[in-house]
Amino acid sequence: MTCFLIGPAPYIGTPRLWLTLVADGTLGVGVALTIAPIYSAMMQVARPQCPDLSTESITMFISGLVPSALSFGELIGPLVGGGLNGIQDFQTSTSLFGEVTLAMAVLMLVVTLVDIRGKERKELSCRNVITFALCLLVYLCCNVALALFPPFFPLEAAVKGATSGIIGAVASANPLCVVITSPIFGYYLPRLGVKFTLLAGILLLGGSCVLFATLQWISGTTFVVFCFLFALVGGVGSSMMQTATYALAGMLFNGNYGVATGLLEVAAGLGYMAGPPVGGALYDLGGFLLPFLVVGAVPLSILPILCIIIKPTGFKEDQLPISTILRVLRSFVIISLVLSTVVGTSTLSFLIPIYSPFLYTQFDLSVYKIGLVSLIDAATYVGLCLVTAPLYDRLPPRPFIITGLVLCSLGCFLIGPAPYIGTPHLWLTLVADGILGVGVALTVAPSYSAMMQASRLQCAELSTDSIAMFISGVIPAAISCGEFIGPLVGGAAKEVFDFEQCASLFGEVSLAMAVLLFLVTAYDTCNTRARPKTQPSYTVESTPQDPAILHS
Repeated sequence: MTCFLIGPAPYIGTPRLWLTLVADGTLGVGVALTIAPIYSAMMQVARPQCPDLSTESITMFISGLVPSALSFGELIGPLVGGGLNGIQDFQTSTSLFGEVTLAMAVLMLVVTLVDIRGKERKELSCRNVITFALCLLVYLCCNVALALFPPFFPLEAAVKGATSGIIGAVASANPLCVVITSPIFGYYLPRLGVKFTLLAGILLLGGSCVLFATLQWISGTTFVVFCFLFALVGGVGSSMMQTATYALAGMLFNGNYGVATGLLEVAAGLGYMAGPPVGGALYDLGGFLLPFLVVGAVPLSILPILCIIIKPTGFKEDQLPISTILRVLRSFVIISLVLSTVVGTSTLSFLIPIYSPFLYTQFDLSVYKIGLVSLIDAATYVGLCLVTAPLYDRLPPRPFIITGLVLCSLGCFLIGPAPYIGTPHLWLTLVADGILGVGVALTVAPSYSAMMQASRLQCAELSTDSIAMFISGVIPAAISCGEFIGPLVGGAAKEVFDFEQCASLFGEVSLAMAVLLFLVTAYDTCNTRARPKTQPSYTVESTPQDPAILHS
């Protein structure tokens, strides 16, 4: 990062002395953090590779390897840097070293995660892997369907007599329906069964998407009524599908809820990224009919396969009594985690109605460039969910959520930026957009693991899968609530304040939520230490006979 800023890189802005000095200091910190731990890291890796050798023998070899690597870097750096400076300017040369360093960091992260997974690998049957892959594809299609609308639906709806307010209400109907119905389906999931809930949700979701295509032949009041009807049916289907998918994913991964949630959120992020371009391309190719038919046909085509490979769960799990649910929902920890998920999601979704006009008026960007900028937060969200998912089951998840809320706050303060920070710069807005995506990923992805841990403390007498089914309804409701509140509050606030003040408002709420969750966590930790024997482990194992859900 500092190599990009020390010039700075040509696409960031003009050189500033204070920025160069800060980047120079940060560069020293980065080199120190890279080199100082290298001896310990090599020793830790070398010992398992050579268990038959003594520690002293390995130490002697590594003691020669480390100086060699340091000297090699001292040789390559001036050589390549001087050669580049004869061809490119200073800014371009430092950017090249920054890109190499970033690529090395990504490679190191991937190798580390693969090494961790190799040490603690959970065996999954081929049938379970195929099942979860198909569920991910359905989850992806669900989010593509939600993101299809912006390129063409508002224009078509306006021609058919719908106002902008009605169009916004239709777009909000799906997340609002998920907010209301997901906890209900989570409560009744042990009675309905995961298989029935999942398949019924896919049928309703895919069917409503296909039915939307028929709206091209009607207009006026009839068009508006059927828009709401199909959106509500799709919302119910989306609620059932998401609730069952979260429960099924946790069981397939043997209680590793962080991995399950991380992969599901990757699918959700990819769906939101792919929705607008897919919708626009299909609309250009086949008009209003084709986008809805294609996106609706994919989950419907998967339905028969899932019907065959998923085993009915029957009435194996007991339905949670109302008193138990109230005990869980009255917990300050659960309340704070639900609110954190709502706030984290809303800090990203509030940009939907107001971000594009800001980029156009402030930086005079074209529609194409605005679309690329809008992908930054989604891309960082997807990337971080993918690489950090295994950590949420091995480490306490609440510190991740607190860090994510702080980063959400920082991103909101910088994206404008806030009036008391300075004047707008495009590079600062782009960096803030990326920070916002990272913050939302750290806030939302660990929420399943965090709620499961807190719920196990409240209901230690119940099975893990019974609790997981209920939490599987709470998570989609919290995420959809943020997706509903964000654009609503963001659009209303823009009528009174400018973009910078709107973003600052969401930043202040996110920071307040981080402080609240920190205080609740500190209080809960102090209470938990008084009763260590009842505290569950960070990786909650599902009962071995239940995840089956599938044929062995």
